[in-house]
Amino acid sequence: MVREGSYLGAHLSTVTAAILTAMKLFIFSEVIFFSRFFASLFYTMFSGEVYCGMTFPAQKVLAIDPYGVPLLNTALLLRSGVTVT
Repeated sequence: MVREGSYLGAHLSTVTAAILTAMKLFIFSEVIFFSRFFASLFYTMFSGEVYCGMTFPAQKVLAIDPYGVPLLNTALLLRSGVTVT
């Protein structure tokens, strides 16, 4: 498989189909994986107080100032993206 992909420049049709199927399954599994995070978030938001006696968002939580370190981190991330590309 390495020889046909590297030296000959093309894979066989069965190998190409297998790689495409594997990539589709990987993307599908990632979608399912992250959708469970959102499902648990929405479950906690809308029905968590029935079982836990708590509210969403939790009270007495201090918000982070978005103009301090988070803004610096965002600027560094954008700058690194510009310099790499």
